[in-house]
Amino acid sequence: MNDAPSALVDDFALLLLTEDGQFATRRSLDGLFAVALLIELAQLERLELFGDDNRLFVSDDSDTGVPALNEALATLEEHKGSVIKEAIARLSTGQKDRVLGRLVAEGALESRTERRRLVFTNTTWHLVDTARRNKIHADIKAVLFGAEDPAEQDELIVGLLSAAALVKIVAGRSKTAKQIAEKLWERYPVAGVVIDLGVQGVPEGIIPPI
Repeated sequence: MNDAPSALVDDFALLLLTEDGQFATRRSLDGLFAVALLIELAQLERLELFGDDNRLFVSDDSDTGVPALNEALATLEEHKGSVIKEAIARLSTGQKDRVLGRLVAEGALESRTERRRLVFTNTTWHLVDTARRNKIHADIKAVLFGAEDPAEQDELIVGLLSAAALVKIVAGRSKTAKQIAEKLWERYPVAGVVIDLGVQGVPEGIIPPI
């Protein structure tokens, strides 16, 4: 079991995993994971926006203590001044493979690849660290049902679930998710812009928008 600090995106990936080793969304996982990285960096006040077209710049590129976030900062710094959708596209490249590869290396998941019709293969991802996933699920559910002093990372996951219409995978229906998200984006306006331009109102399955 890995005790190193993890990025929000890793916990988010575990939360989306279904019992059959698939993921509970038809949206681009690369794109969703890129947005998760951006909103966590926004919450850490590492990003700022300029201009009417919301061009994204890194305001602080010092070590976050989390390799996945450091890598994202380096990518954003390399492409500084990108509009939000361009920044998401840059971070999206290979992001699913990096996140799932990290979780496999940590012992949280195992991958299984089956050959189909001689030529095609299908890879599924199966939960190994059930305690970690159960804790994430319980923490998110607690936020949705009024936990006092919730961790901001858990609130960010709720905000992302709400924007992507995925709250049902944790709590069926929730009347509070949207309210929690709205307050969160008021607190972290850069994250709110990322969510607004990168997630909300985008039909499932469309790529590169998520």
